[in-house]
Amino acid sequence: RSRARSGAWVPNGMDEAHKRAVACMQKIESKEKTFDQALDAFGEFYTNDKERGRIGNKSFNELRRSLRESEYSDLLQGFSLGYFLFYDAEVGKAVGPVKGPDAWYIVRVNSRAPAKQAANVSDPRTRELVKQDYLTHRFLEWSKEVMSRTKLQ
Repeated sequence: RSRARSGAWVPNGMDEAHKRAVACMQKIESKEKTFDQALDAFGEFYTNDKERGRIGNKSFNELRRSLRESEYSDLLQGFSLGYFLFYDAEVGKAVGPVKGPDAWYIVRVNSRAPAKQAANVSDPRTRELVKQDYLTHRFLEWSKEVMSRTKLQ
């Protein structure tokens, strides 16, 4: 994404964004810049992004919406950045570049908040959320398998 763009697609934009993200990550890895300094210096955002690259404390579904992820993007990529960040990314470590549906990201999870209480599946809303989480997990596993066996030309 670009600081100066409104979100319009740019020819070769993802390739160019990847090059910039690799250069940025190299500065972080070499300790030339901290993660926060790199975000301030190199972060690219849509003009309406009020968070300026900082996602904050969000539920899994809120995180996926922030990243513009959907089941369709999961299938195309065989990967969910939101799932990775929410469950698997190492806390405190910069990771990237990682491809999202419409951008390259360098990410860092600062902390994970533990669940406030055990899920009460006798509550219909909670049971539905647990079911959706399970289906999302199974779908991601299936899409990874499909994409690993698919050759795009």
